Amino acid sequence: MSHLYDEVPFYINEQLNGVDESIPEFKFYYKDGQLSCYLFKGIFYTGTWPEYWAKFQYNSGVLFGTGPAHCRRCIINGSKRGVMVGPCVKCAPQYDYELGSGFERFGKEATLIIDGKLVPSVNDLHMKYIDLSTIGRPIEPVLLDESLELACNELRDKLFKIHGSTVDEQEAIEGLMRFIKSFNNPQEIREKIDSALLIPDSKMYNQNWAGTDWDWYTGQLNKDESYAYLFTKEECESIRISQERVRELVEFGRRAFIYGGNIEE
Repeated sequence: MSHLYDEVPFYINEQLNGVDESIPEFKFYYKDGQLSCYLFKGIFYTGTWPEYWAKFQYNSGVLFGTGPAHCRRCIINGSKRGVMVGPCVKCAPQYDYELGSGFERFGKEATLIIDGKLVPSVNDLHMKYIDLSTIGRPIEPVLLDESLELACNELRDKLFKIHGSTVDEQEAIEGLMRFIKSFNNPQEIREKIDSALLIPDSKMYNQNWAGTDWDWYTGQLNKDESYAYLFTKEECESIRISQERVRELVEFGRRAFIYGGNIEE
């Protein structure tokens, strides 16, 4: 029993006593640009758990007491290190078995045959390409490159000025920053920093950035004149100045790395 409570943190059960409706609908967490997990209404789901099923169980599950938002069995049986990987066996039919046959106890899936066919395991469905050792409560990315950290901080401040500072707006920006900082390749981070200011307000919220076409979302003002109508002339100029500042910070860090901290000519 102690092993069970080691892997099922109590914070995930606290959600069953009520959800704070003021929190943003989705919070996405990334690893090297890929979605690792997301938080919806106080519950963490593995990144491959379809978002529409998370919404369905929260909105409709209250009628039947099903899904992790309303069922303690789901929380205990179907989670790993505080992250949902599958429903319990009682709730699995509510998902049309698209999330597996359900967990009959902690870490143990049920064996279920319907119409002579075996219901697939989660390991053959949404968990097929997931390394179970990587599942767990997300950790905020930390950049070792000081110039990139400075550039990210400056970008965040600028995004707050452009998009606002309500709870939803702040989470949209923080989610974008988590995505940018998650990449292992510093060059990828630099490229994302350079173009993030081009994201229009209408495309900023509740985004799973791992599932988006970055070039399409950022538009590239200098290359696609038809995209410029989304910004005023003043905003375009502000974006241009901010991009130059970010590039200066990144170039400073790059030269410092090349010359071992001595960047004087």
